[in-house]
Amino acid sequence: MLLRVPDYYERFHCIASACPDNCCIGWEIDIDPDSDRRYQQVPGPFGERLRRSIHRDREQPCFRMEGERCAMLNDDKLCELILCLGEESLCQICRDHPRFTDTFGTLRETGVGLCCPEAGRLLLSNPEPMDFLLLEIPETPETEECDPELLRFLLEEREELFRIAQDRACSIPERMDRLLEYGMLLQITLEQEDSVPESDSAPVDESVAVSEVGKWLEALSGLEAINQTWTATLEGTIQCFACPSEEWNNLRIRFRREALKWEYEYENLLMYYLFRYFLKAVYTGDCLTPVQLAVVSTLLTGALELAEFSKWGAIPADRRIALAGLYSKQVEYSEENLETLKDWLIFDTAFSCEKIRLILNAF
Repeated sequence: MLLRVPDYYERFHCIASACPDNCCIGWEIDIDPDSDRRYQQVPGPFGERLRRSIHRDREQPCFRMEGERCAMLNDDKLCELILCLGEESLCQICRDHPRFTDTFGTLRETGVGLCCPEAGRLLLSNPEPMDFLLLEIPETPETEECDPELLRFLLEEREELFRIAQDRACSIPERMDRLLEYGMLLQITLEQEDSVPESDSAPVDESVAVSEVGKWLEALSGLEAINQTWTATLEGTIQCFACPSEEWNNLRIRFRREALKWEYEYENLLMYYLFRYFLKAVYTGDCLTPVQLAVVSTLLTGALELAEFSKWGAIPADRRIALAGLYSKQVEYSEENLETLKDWLIFDTAFSCEKIRLILNAF
C-alpha cells in the first residue's frame, strides 16, 4: 500500500505543555470500544478514578469534562493517562489527533490538521514550496475499493491544481481565480457536459466586494461556535467589514502591502485544503466544492488577519498561525459546520464560483 504525506509530516510531534493551545480543552473526547474495554480492566486507585472520569449517558462513552477541560488533564496541562499508563493507553482519537487519514483503494493519505498550533507552525512557517512524500507501507487497505481510473484522473488533475496554487509568477488572488476556473472545467468534464459557464470578469467596486465578504462572515456567525475566542474574533471581523471608511481602506492597503511578506502562507493554506479534501471526489463525484472550500477558507483566514491588523497595525507570525488554526477548528473540526459550509458552496449564490471570482477580481 502507498502512503502520501506532506514533506513536513515526519517533523511533527506534540509539544505537550509547551503548546499555546491544548487539544484536551474545549473538546468532548469520545472513547472507542477497544480503549473502553482496556480502561475497564485498569486496576487500583487510578483505574477507579479513570472509570469515574468516563461519561456513559450516551451511545458512545466519552471523557467527562471539568469545565472545559478533559477530566484526565492535570494542572500542568499533561495527560494523566500518559503519565500513569504510557502513551499506548490513549484512546484512538487522542492517538490520532491532529492527524487525518483518508484511504483511496491502495493509496492512503495522511496529514496533520491545521487546528493544532504546532501543525500550523510547520505548515505556515516554511517559505519553500510544499511537497509530498510517497512511501510504501506493508498494509492492506480496509476500505471500499474506488474507481482506479477516476482516482488516476483526480490525482493527475490535483497535481495541476497544486501547480496553479504554487505558481509564484501570479498573485494569490490570480491563483485563486485560476483554481476556481480549473475546478469548474474539471466538474464539467466529470459530468460529461459540453457547455462552459460564462464568467463575468468585469471590474467590481472594492466596497461591493467588502460587503460580499461581510455576508460570508455573517453566515459564519450562524454556525455553532467552537469557543468564545472564535465568537469574539468573528464579531470583531464582522464589525471591521461592516464599517469600511476611507481610513479603513487606507489601512487595508497597508495590510495588503504587509501581507506580501507572508504570501507563501496563503499558498500553503491552499495546498493544505486541496490535499485534504480534493481526492474525496473519487467517492462523491464532486471535485469543484473542495476547490471552492480551499479558496474561501484561505480568503476568510485572510479576512480574520485583516481585522486584527486593522486594530494593531501589525500581526506577528504566531498570531497568524493562531487565526488559521482557530478558523480550522471552527469549520473543519465540527462535522456539522463543515457540511453546512459545503452546502453553501453548492447551493448558496453568495458562495458561488461566480461570486467568489468577482470578489477576487476586486482585490
